[in-house]
Amino acid sequence: NATSFDKPPQIAERPRTGASVDWGHIEPWSPDTWYESPDIAAVIQEVISRGGWSAGNSLAIFYGTRQRKGGYRQFSPYDRGINFAPVLEITYEP
Repeated sequence: NATSFDKPPQIAERPRTGASVDWGHIEPWSPDTWYESPDIAAVIQEVISRGGWSAGNSLAIFYGTRQRKGGYRQFSPYDRGINFAPVLEITYEP
């Protein structure tokens, strides 16, 4: 259950998954444009498979760039408004 970002621990101190996904985009982004990430199911699965995970827990997803290609990316928080908020779409298959 992710801690609010207005309280410690800071971003660098938060636990991470071993799973990650390469989002191989290098083209510049346009403001107020919707972009879809690659499938991050392995990352989400690792989180919800941890002991103590419960339905309804909050989840924080980190995105980082390791290269200068494509420039700086910004994401909007839910607080900015529902039209700008990131959406996590999950399809569950038992």
